Amino acid sequence: MAEKYGVKPRIFTKEWWPYFWMYYKWHTIAILFVGILAITWIVQCSRNVDPDLGVVCCGSMMYESEKWDNVSNKLAEGINDINGDGEKRISITSLIMIDDAQYAEQNYAMQVKHMCSFTEEPTYIYIYDKASVDANVSEDTGALFHTTDTWLKTDIGEDRLYGVQDGKSHAVSLADSTILNDAGIDCTDLYLLIKYDTDSPYRNEKAFENAVIVANKLIK
Repeated sequence: MAEKYGVKPRIFTKEWWPYFWMYYKWHTIAILFVGILAITWIVQCSRNVDPDLGVVCCGSMMYESEKWDNVSNKLAEGINDINGDGEKRISITSLIMIDDAQYAEQNYAMQVKHMCSFTEEPTYIYIYDKASVDANVSEDTGALFHTTDTWLKTDIGEDRLYGVQDGKSHAVSLADSTILNDAGIDCTDLYLLIKYDTDSPYRNEKAFENAVIVANKLIK
């Protein structure tokens, strides 16, 4: 923190504003930046019709939105229309975390969105890079996700299971995903998890069923 010199002027006086801007400029900018992002996101969510399934991609991966749109359209073909709008729609949200101090405010905003997503009823599938799995699956946070034995119906090798605790895994590697590879997405460091909300007031059984369908299709 910068060292302060002289007598601190009385708040909201003519002399106080230059003093405030000198010592608290970057704090104010950071708070405003995060606040604007959060408000924008909330407004956008309020305007959108809930999808039939929500997918969150979280990590350092950066892909063109067009590629994810193609993946979303292909996956939506096999799910159920749970909101009754006559369409089958999957919403894919990309939360990019950049390991660089200059992006600290942006990363904080992404973390806020990430945690808020666990209260969104249609959102069940999480696609993480390995670092994000390690950060979000631990003895304290493992309960955020189902263990794979509760939803995995595709026959895969044990070497693709990750995030193991007490002999049970929480994540499946997407390295061999045909759909992602065909879309031109480098999935060698991507893992799939499904949100655990059995005891949550935000549980949506039909969205969970869609998540199981999509998850097993993605890992093939």
